[in-house]
Amino acid sequence: MKKFKAAAWILLIVPFVFLWSCGGGGGSAGSSTSDGSGTLSLSLVDAPVGSYKAVYVTIGEVQVCMEAGTCDNQGEGDDCECQWETVDTLNQTFNLLELVNGVTASLGQKDLAAGTYHQMRLLLHDVQDLSDNILGNAHPYPQYLIDEDDEEHEMKVPSGYQTGIKLVHPFDIDSGLTTELILDFDVARSVVKAGNSGKYLLKPTIKVIGTYNRAIVSGIVTTTDGEPPAPLEGAIVTAWYQDADDNWVAAASAGTDVDGGYMLYLNLYIGNDLEPVPTEYKLVATAQGYEPACTSLIVEAGQTYADTDFALSATATDTVTGTITGKAPAPYPDSGNAPVVIVSFNRQVGECVMDPIETAFVIVSAGDANVYNSDDGTFSYTYTIDLPAGVYNVIASSEGLASVAEDNFDTRAGVLNFIFTAP
Repeated sequence: MKKFKAAAWILLIVPFVFLWSCGGGGGSAGSSTSDGSGTLSLSLVDAPVGSYKAVYVTIGEVQVCMEAGTCDNQGEGDDCECQWETVDTLNQTFNLLELVNGVTASLGQKDLAAGTYHQMRLLLHDVQDLSDNILGNAHPYPQYLIDEDDEEHEMKVPSGYQTGIKLVHPFDIDSGLTTELILDFDVARSVVKAGNSGKYLLKPTIKVIGTYNRAIVSGIVTTTDGEPPAPLEGAIVTAWYQDADDNWVAAASAGTDVDGGYMLYLNLYIGNDLEPVPTEYKLVATAQGYEPACTSLIVEAGQTYADTDFALSATATDTVTGTITGKAPAPYPDSGNAPVVIVSFNRQVGECVMDPIETAFVIVSAGDANVYNSDDGTFSYTYTIDLPAGVYNVIASSEGLASVAEDNFDTRAGVLNFIFTAP
């Protein structure tokens, strides 16, 4: 069985690093600059989210780094001597849930020296701007969400505001050309609810998409219940591709709106001649209470693939619960940095994707009955998730700990526990 690769989705403790495996952004025709320099243009979009009315983040600065020294394999830490340059100082509060299905927000544009840049980072600001939120209220916090009951909840940033959200994504600035990059902020994996305590954490997960080697896929998700088929709001469409080791990687996701519509930006592979080549994706649509559906699509750079539609059938569901116990790596973080566990449920989707891929997940952290002891690093969490009935391969993962897997789990069993062993 080929491995399911969740690298594209893992939440990392600050510095937050996202490794995008489809290649860097390229130059495109744009405003001309003086010899030896080009232009970088950055924008922000949002991937799908759960049951929130708004999610606000306040971004202070956007910076880029041209490598001055040698980096380690991950491009992290002090092994990469960065010359950080500010693209823009924003100090602006964004509602990420407004940035869906093709809507973007500008993060700045700047002329930069031609060359290869290896990293970017977003510096969150600790003071919100003076605009109003969707309720007509002044922003109460720099990072917060509004739930379905119109309650405003601050989102704590466990590692503070000093380090920023680091994105390891090499890209080139070509003389006289504009390089456009889109930062895809995945709210569904970035907002962590701390048990039933009513407290929330912000652990950003961001993908970088280059418009030079980008395709756009859109369509509608409907249900097969009734006639005519009804649009299905809140479904998730995820694009998967196989990497060089034949592992399935989740490249991008989008949620459907009230009309069942979605839009995805997809990167393409870069060939030996540094040009994008046609790339095959498996698009999988999922929704709670429905069987997933899948279609295969070969995309080419600069093309738009509209009418990539799905019809989902209602199905029986099972509730799965369990406990998660373990011990965080030493030195043990304080309670604000308690381990976050992602439980990923993976299954085959018809004959479209023969290997198990993720069709549902749940994120668990400390709070309320979920206990973390910062004296010795031990933790004990519980989780609950409703799933379409069936057999899944399940993986529990947490930063710094070896993943724990359970293959061929039948949801009728109802209970699945995980024990993380000491690293």
